[in-house]
Amino acid sequence: MKINFKQVKTYIGKNYRIFFNERGWKTFLFTAIITYIIVSVIEKNFFDMNSDVVYLNTTNSIFTLVCGLIWIGIFNSIYKVVGEREIVKREYRSGLNLSSYMLGHLLYDSVICFIESLIVFAIFITGLGSKIVSNGVLFSNKIEIFISIFLIIYSADIMGLMISSIVKTQNSAANVMPIAMIFQLVFADRIFQLSGVKQTISNFAISKKGMQLMAVIMNLNDLRYSERRSEYVASSKNMFSNWFSLIGFIIVYAVVGILFLKLIDKDKR
Repeated sequence: MKINFKQVKTYIGKNYRIFFNERGWKTFLFTAIITYIIVSVIEKNFFDMNSDVVYLNTTNSIFTLVCGLIWIGIFNSIYKVVGEREIVKREYRSGLNLSSYMLGHLLYDSVICFIESLIVFAIFITGLGSKIVSNGVLFSNKIEIFISIFLIIYSADIMGLMISSIVKTQNSAANVMPIAMIFQLVFADRIFQLSGVKQTISNFAISKKGMQLMAVIMNLNDLRYSERRSEYVASSKNMFSNWFSLIGFIIVYAVVGILFLKLIDKDKR
C-alpha cells in the first residue's frame, strides 16, 4: 500500500484542528469519569486479601476495568470515518490515497489514546496501586500496566475505525457498536467458560487478551483459591504473547478498514 506522507500530515493536522475547534478535550473528561466510576466501584473487592473469594473478586474487578478501556477506545472512533464518508468519497475521486488517510487517523488516534491511557493509569494507580501485590513480570508492574492499558484502548480505537470504515451511515455505526461490545463481553472467557469453536473465536477478542495481560502482570494465579489457569502464569512469554496479539489486532483492523474504504467509490447512496 503506497503512502503519501504529505497527505498523512494533512489529515493529522485536520484531526487536530477538529479536536481544538470542537472541544475534543471533553473526550479526556469522559475517560476520567468512566475510570473514576470503575475504580470507586471495584475498590473494595480489588485484592481484598481478607476475603475468601479474593481471586473471584479481583478477576471480576479487572474484567470490569478492561471492558471500560474497550468502551473508551471504541467510543473515540466509531463515528469518525462514517461521519465524513461523503467528503472522503469526493476526495478519493480527486486523488486521495486511502492508506494515507487511514494512517493519518492511526497516528492521531495513537496520541489521543496515549493521553487517555495516562489518565486511566493515574486514576487507577492512585486509587488501587497500593493493593497490587506483584512486582511485575519483566519490568515494574506500573510500566507493564501502562503499556497494557494503552494497547487495549488503542486496539479498541482502531476496531472502531474499522467499523466506521465498513458501515455507511452513523445510525449503522450506532447499531453495530453494542454488538461489538457484546462480543467482547461474551468472548472474554471470563463470564462464560468457552470451549470448542467458541474458545477459538474468543482468541480474537480484545477483552480476552486484555484480561489475560492484567492477570499475568498482577500474578492472579498466586491468589487464594485461584483457578491456576496456564494463560495467567506470570511469565514474559504470556505477557509478550498478549501484547503482540493486541498489536496484531491493530494492524488487521487498519488493513481491513482500508480495504473496505476502497469500495467507497461503489457506494450507491
